[in-house]
Amino acid sequence: MRPSARLCGYMPQCIYCKKIDVQFNGEHVIPEAFGTFGADTMILEGQVCALCNSTLGGRLDQVLARDSWESRLRSQMLAGQGGRHRRDRFRERRVEMRYEDEGRFPECRGARFMMDWQRFFPRLMDQVIVVDEIGIRQSFTLEELPQADTRLFLDRPPGSISIIGTDMAACEALRHAVIQLGARLASDLAPPRVPEAAVRGPSPMRIEGFIDEAIWRAIAKIAFNYLAHISASWVCSASEI
Repeated sequence: MRPSARLCGYMPQCIYCKKIDVQFNGEHVIPEAFGTFGADTMILEGQVCALCNSTLGGRLDQVLARDSWESRLRSQMLAGQGGRHRRDRFRERRVEMRYEDEGRFPECRGARFMMDWQRFFPRLMDQVIVVDEIGIRQSFTLEELPQADTRLFLDRPPGSISIIGTDMAACEALRHAVIQLGARLASDLAPPRVPEAAVRGPSPMRIEGFIDEAIWRAIAKIAFNYLAHISASWVCSASEI
């Protein structure tokens, strides 16, 4: 184990809040959620206080481990470890799955999916799909409709608006919401149904991950932890000369 700052004659100081007279615990350089590596696991001892460890772990480490492109790769690894992945709370805010806008997907063209973590299988989202004036399909869930541009739903030609999903009650709520936005064609829409593509099984789809400030900060935290890990040994050695 790498010598701690206390063993080198220094009072432990948190590298984040700079406090000294606080409780310290072990901080994994790489979040533990991404694995441990036996004797090679890098852990900071006496360098991160318990409060910063807990706070930054909740604000940054969990975002990277449960709500990022990296979390999707991690979930694929956990899927082979019994029921462990079912106990973790993966989220979908920074990863988007959708079918391409191609004729091979009929009514699911441009539709979005989310991961069903109980079955580890993509599940069609309940959504309204609108073809805009230049032919691009835009998808909205019921929660997203209030932020949609209402002009998308006005004076649309036949076939420009479709509602698809697996929850019929949710699809009916979408139908009423579209009517309230002023879509004249909404009353002529066929009753929502489960598209055949949603029950045939997985098909090739586009998956995109989004990097925002929280993800950048989580990555920067790993880099800063690693810098502290490799520099502390040098500082200790220099102090003993």
